[in-house]
Amino acid sequence: MSIARLSFLALVLSLGLFLPPMAVHATSPHDDCPRNVDPSHGYHGTITVHAGQPGLCVVPLIGGAVLTAGGGTAPQVVGRGRAVFRVIGAGLDSPTGVTIVASASRNKDGPETEPHLNAPAYVVLPRGAAMARYDPASGQWKPVAHGRIYLAATYRIVRKGQPFTVQPLSRAQPATLPATGGSPLAIPFALGVIALLPGYRLLKGGRGEHADTLRYRVGRRVGFALVGGGMALVAS
Repeated sequence: MSIARLSFLALVLSLGLFLPPMAVHATSPHDDCPRNVDPSHGYHGTITVHAGQPGLCVVPLIGGAVLTAGGGTAPQVVGRGRAVFRVIGAGLDSPTGVTIVASASRNKDGPETEPHLNAPAYVVLPRGAAMARYDPASGQWKPVAHGRIYLAATYRIVRKGQPFTVQPLSRAQPATLPATGGSPLAIPFALGVIALLPGYRLLKGGRGEHADTLRYRVGRRVGFALVGGGMALVAS
């Protein structure tokens, strides 16, 4: 981590330690901050910070980022206000990166309907990462400066240069024959046609005076096998 990022994290930590939460005069008994997270693996799941919670909640996230929030982040209803961060993803190398859904509520168990947090939370990004917030009004991802989370919204962390939108799955190969080459579906179709023709001839021929011979009975069985296999290949 660069000296500038370390200095920024130290500033955030010092503000949280020496400044009391805004308009809070009591300590919350709740503390749901994940502790002892292995930084090499990182955390993904739900992080809840309660109003009046003492100290800072500092959580290494999957992908190398670090989320920092304090008791002043939640709506200031002591014992009830809470800020919630849902961390989703498998790392910066996954197609969706790391997603953080931030929300807030003035009640301990009520709906998370507040439009923003009481005070910002911050994400210290790893080297080579970028962060953006999804704006429903424009349908676009807007860059976030300094890893600041204030609005209740969806945030995403990806490697610089990668798009914030989810990458679509690769398109299926066409079943029709393109002008410049063959489709893999053409091979079983052709084999099916090749098997059907001799199979049909074996079933049709050999009737009459040869109907009870061993050769006729064997030919019939081979004909049934060829027709059945050919139909299966054509239908595949």
